[in-house]
This record gives sequence, C-alpha cells and structure tokens, in this order.
Amino acid sequence: MKHAKCPGTNATEKNMFSHKRWAVTFLLMALLLVGSACSLAAEDKLELASIDRELIEMAKNDQDARKNHNLTDMLRVDKLNLIRLKEIIKQYGWPDSKRFSKDASAGAWLILQHASHDGVFQKEGLELMKQIKGGGVHPVHIAYLEDRVSLFENEVQIYGTQGYCVGSKFVLSPVKNEKDINLRRENAKLPPIEAYIEEASNKLCN
Repeated sequence: MKHAKCPGTNATEKNMFSHKRWAVTFLLMALLLVGSACSLAAEDKLELASIDRELIEMAKNDQDARKNHNLTDMLRVDKLNLIRLKEIIKQYGWPDSKRFSKDASAGAWLILQHASHDGVFQKEGLELMKQIKGGGVHPVHIAYLEDRVSLFENEVQIYGTQGYCVGSKFVLSPVKNEKDINLRRENAKLPPIEAYIEEASNKLCN
C-alpha cells in the first residue's frame, strides 16, 4: 500500500523563504540607519542652535564692554571671547551664515575683528572666511578684517575702514592707491569713503 506524501517545503520554496527573510532584515536595517541619521541630524541642529545663541551672546558682551568705556573690562572680554571662538572654529570651522544665523556669523566676525591682541589668529580667521563661497560670509566683514590685518603687518589698508580721531575729525590710516578706493569699497558693499569719514567723525570723534 502506497502512502501519500505529506505536503512539504521543496528547495524552491526554501529559497523564496530565505530571500524574503533577508529582504525583511535588510529593510529593518535600512529603517534603523535612517532613524539613526535623522536622530544625529536633529542633534546636530540642536548643537548648532546652541552655538548660535552663544555667539550672539558673546557679541553682546563685546558691545556692552565698549559701551562702558572700561579698557580693562574690554580687554578681558576680548580675550575670553577669542578663546571660545577658537574652540568653536576648531570644531565647526568658520561660523558662516549658511549653517548659523546672520547675527551669529556677524558676531563671530566682530569678536575676531576686536582680537587685536592676536593678529596672527586674525589673519588665520581671515583666510578661513575667504574660503567660504556662495554668500556665507558678508564682504563687508572681509574688508574690515583685511584692513585690520594689513595694519597689523605694517602694510597699508585696502578699503579705508581703519583710522583715528584728530579732534572731531576721523582720519584714515594709510590707504593703498587712494584714488581707486571707492571702486574697491563698492565691490566690498561699502559706502563711499566720503560718507564713511563723515559718519565715523560724528559717531567716534564727537
């Protein structure tokens, strides 16, 4: 008497089952990776937002110290701000306005602009700023810092942003090829030198 064969799983069915199992495993792994990436992206955004707020606060401290006209306090704030800015740059690069807010990016520039006690790092920061393309750094910031670095290296400035008061008049520090200065200023989004001198005289020398 022949016995009927019980239905079983043949080789083809086993292969199909194996493929389905690997497909499910792959899908689960992909979902886990996507979830991890999203989580890291969210953490990165939170971290950058925290640095953003910190830079704005540092810039505020910079301005508050100058409003008080206390040289000792001003130098203390400048040194503390620069120490922290160096740490931020080491970890994130220059705080450009693509990853950070415009206020935070401007704050980073302001801190570096006032770091006259470390002209070498000012020059390093300037080079970092110049490397950023696509509007991530405002040309005005580069112009101001470039003039500051030029004077630190005992050279003439390019854009005429630096000067000093003689009585109630703002006088420019030596400028390269002064007859073309307004063309260079225009390219850097700066106002004409005549308007700048008048404004600086009223704000800084009176």
